Amino acid sequence: MTSARDLRRRIESCKLEHLTFLIHQEWLLDRIEDALAGAAPRIEWIVGPSRAGKSMLMEALAQRYPEYREGGVRRVPVLYIPLSQAISSKSFPSLVLEALKVAVRRGDRVADLELHAAQTLTKLGVKVLLLDEASHFVEPAARLLPRSAGDMLKVLSERASMSIFMTGIPRLELLIKSNDQLRQRASAKRQFYPYNFREADQKSAFAACVKTYYDMFAECGWPIDVEFAAFVKNCFLHTGGLIGVLSKFMQELCIRPRGEQPRALSLEDCKRASDTAGGTRSPLVKPFKSLEVSDADLNVAHQYILDIEPLPDVRRL
Repeated sequence: MTSARDLRRRIESCKLEHLTFLIHQEWLLDRIEDALAGAAPRIEWIVGPSRAGKSMLMEALAQRYPEYREGGVRRVPVLYIPLSQAISSKSFPSLVLEALKVAVRRGDRVADLELHAAQTLTKLGVKVLLLDEASHFVEPAARLLPRSAGDMLKVLSERASMSIFMTGIPRLELLIKSNDQLRQRASAKRQFYPYNFREADQKSAFAACVKTYYDMFAECGWPIDVEFAAFVKNCFLHTGGLIGVLSKFMQELCIRPRGEQPRALSLEDCKRASDTAGGTRSPLVKPFKSLEVSDADLNVAHQYILDIEPLPDVRRL
């Protein structure tokens, strides 16, 4: 295996459990333990822009609590479901049953599917349902009204005596606001937002993530020949503080031409990787154009991410 391939393998398999990730993980782990100990069902929800790390968080929680057998009986304490874009009153209970590896009875009415899903959740001992990308319930093209989607989740939680944890882009707040009963049962909103370079602790946490990748390149024979502080600032220009976008940039940077021998990577190499990595970034800033990065450009990069997915006016629904 060449050093370039080894580097790419390491970069692509790296899942950074960074500061914000760990804060949310520890809080939700406590809530899961409460649910497994018999506490009353809860509705928890986390919002943040795409590529913030919400899906990685939900996957990590699910991996902590795999299904098992007790006295020959299958038990699924925590069920993880990544939602698709097309959700309807009939497709959602079908997704629940499919995630539980239970056959969906074709021809069942919506009410029968909902009851079957609730009964199966109870039978298998599901205490926490993790719904990733739950904002799909309230997308403009959704096949459910926000209030109806909220009713469906509320009823499922009550029937199965089960907590529901949801993640999504800021639009997810419409699901909570549009249903009085769901809102009364839901905890306060938690925000999984990009790092802010103006905050000292967040700046340090972002730099620590960059350092992890920076060291990997050096260890595999491809050191980044850019002064570290300047490299961190340029990475922030490219990402706006999103760790998922940082990961994508690093994956692009480690893709080297076939046959190229290990060498130091220049600022120009980083610029090419930034240009080809795609993703979302402010058109007003130019990452890796210079070693000098102004505070104003750092703020523009960060604010652009916050403005991409603002909460729509609930009165227009």
